[in-house]
Amino acid sequence: DFITVITTIIGLIGGLNTILIFVAPRLIKIYSKRQTNRVQPFAGE
Repeated sequence: DFITVITTIIGLIGGLNTILIFVAPRLIKIYSKRQTNRVQPFAGE
């Protein structure tokens, strides 16, 4: 049934959106922490 397919797709998109709202800030925090702890090469003589 067409309506069942549409409502299922909308439900899946809504679920993914909810998961991303909770997961994305933590992933961004981990990624930015990894960037700031990077060792810079020393170009001294």
